[in-house]
Amino acid sequence: MKLKLPPGDFGAYLFDCDGTIADSMPLHYIAWQKALGEWNCEFEEKLFYAWGGMPIAEIISTLNARHGLSMPIEMVSRRKESLYFELLPQLKPVAEVLGISRPSTGGFPSLSSQEAPGNR
Repeated sequence: MKLKLPPGDFGAYLFDCDGTIADSMPLHYIAWQKALGEWNCEFEEKLFYAWGGMPIAEIISTLNARHGLSMPIEMVSRRKESLYFELLPQLKPVAEVLGISRPSTGGFPSLSSQEAPGNR
């Protein structure tokens, strides 16, 4: 599949790294499943993707309210991030985006950005 770029004369493209250049969302979901499973908390995949970009603390707080739990936000947050970092060797690029984001492929500048840790 080839990524469609928007029409127009752009001087550069900006790509988010986490979830755009790197196919990290499945790894985030696995980490969430493991961390929340330790508290017997369900987190359906459809809901996970719907809440994409929501800060970790807000996700845990909202799940606490939904399921009548009292998971410690900071502890669960650290555990989820730790599990995610363990999974990083499995990280793969999104080929369609990577092909365009490489400077040698399009003759135009491209940049990548990354959210601050603890936001997913």
